[in-house]
Amino acid sequence: MELDMMGIGERIKTRRKELKLSQTDIYERCDITSGALSKIENGKTTPSVIAFYKPVSYTHLTLP
Repeated sequence: MELDMMGIGERIKTRRKELKLSQTDIYERCDITSGALSKIENGKTTPSVIAFYKPVSYTHLTLP
C-alpha cells in the first residue's frame, strides 16, 4: 500500500488549522524542525516514519 504523501500532508495541515494550532505548536511538541513540518504539509518530502507519525498522532489524524 502506497501512501499519498501530498494528500496526507494536506490533511495534517487542515487538521492543524481545525485545532487552531500553529506550525510552531506542532514542531515543538513533536520534536521535528519547522522546515520538516512545512515540507510534510506541502508534500515536498517523504519523511521518516517517526517524523511522519508524530504530527499525525499529535493531531489525532486517522489514515486510510
